[in-house]
Amino acid sequence: MHYVIDAYNLIGQMESISLSDNRKEQKLIAFLQQHASDLMLKVVFDGKQDYNFARKERVGCFSIIYTGSDQSADAYIIEN
Repeated sequence: MHYVIDAYNLIGQMESISLSDNRKEQKLIAFLQQHASDLMLKVVFDGKQDYNFARKERVGCFSIIYTGSDQSADAYIIEN
């Protein structure tokens, strides 16, 4: 089964990672690798953060998507 995660929404609900942390993206990916490595995940970060271009990465069995600055994670998830 595949799961799609709105990354910043998840971080906002976590006690171990703060949205104000400069390394929040890396910490979330490390957390998911440690606790959910057996799941097929698509982790979507809003492009409204510190970058202004879309990109995709593979980290283990995870797809990491950083949307462009003109697209929210919610919009990406709905469209894809």
